[in-house]
Amino acid sequence: MSSHILVVSPHLDDAVLSAAAQLCRGDDEQVRVVTVCAGVPAADAPPGLWDVITRAASAAARVEERLREDDGAMSHFACSTERLGELDGQHRGEPLDITAVAEQLIPFLADASEVWLPSGIGGHLDHRSVRDAGLLAREKSAGGEVPAHLYADVPYSIPYGWGNVAPDRETAGSVDVEAWRQWQLGRCGASELPLGEPRWHELDEASGERKLRALNEYATQTEVLSLDRILRCDPDSLLRYELSWPLRP
Repeated sequence: MSSHILVVSPHLDDAVLSAAAQLCRGDDEQVRVVTVCAGVPAADAPPGLWDVITRAASAAARVEERLREDDGAMSHFACSTERLGELDGQHRGEPLDITAVAEQLIPFLADASEVWLPSGIGGHLDHRSVRDAGLLAREKSAGGEVPAHLYADVPYSIPYGWGNVAPDRETAGSVDVEAWRQWQLGRCGASELPLGEPRWHELDEASGERKLRALNEYATQTEVLSLDRILRCDPDSLLRYELSWPLRP
């Protein structure tokens, strides 16, 4: 198999929310998206908290619905989609087995030219576990030589917007967004990794519109994640910019 860009997504929306710039590279390069927590709970499994908040009829029905939403979202990008059978944290009741997830990710890293993983900003246990599983898989695959990048998890990374991300853009308000972001990297354990300088990814108008169409497919998540509010107040935070950190060798 030819080399490919590997984007690892904790849940059925994270790759589009946080790494759409990488998905858009599928127009010219081979991009593979692997979603870890894509398993369907048993038919009689009780709804999790997120299910209840989003008025799901049942845990299984909601995941099936989200899988269909993800199919729609990913159809807007020229990339392949793979899904592991791990349950969402709200349906597991226990942490992810990082070693077991790493073993499942290793085959996808075999021919990867680079791998993109969540940073864990926001402290979501699934995101942190998927990051650590991806790094472990990378270490076991070709001695950790595959170039790795951590992407800033959206919407957890943008309660104050992106801050001053371009020379012509002023940082509004009294929050030092960069200081807050560094604090968040420390809280989630990412600052313990050999992070390089942050890299901003500016989506052009066509890519931003593609991302918006994909985001609109996630109808069950739009309101609860405040995506509609963010788009009204600060569309740049969702559609124009994304942020990542390379891992130094």
